[in-house]
Amino acid sequence: MPISGQWTILDPDLTLWGFYYPGQATNISCVNDPKLNAMLEEQRRLMDFKERKKVIDEIQRYLTVQNYRISAPYPYGHTLVQPWVKDYYPKVWGDSGRIRELMWLDKK
Repeated sequence: MPISGQWTILDPDLTLWGFYYPGQATNISCVNDPKLNAMLEEQRRLMDFKERKKVIDEIQRYLTVQNYRISAPYPYGHTLVQPWVKDYYPKVWGDSGRIRELMWLDKK
């Protein structure tokens, strides 16, 4: 899992395993919980979507109670643009760079 603001999260395992399984570079809270480890390993073994979703839901409920990671608030930012810049939206964390595709200039 890349450590950047450009994540593509297609599967909950990419976040859950990386943030909470021992030995992962992104497990910055140094979590090593045997019960959680067993659930994480179980969801990786399951092939049935509905059964796997049940385990992932259980993991999320468990993590809510354990509260291993506390996110800091994201500060507000301000962006000023000229009036002739149209459809500009400031880049937010995780944005894939669509700003350049949507923005246009209307300077007469």
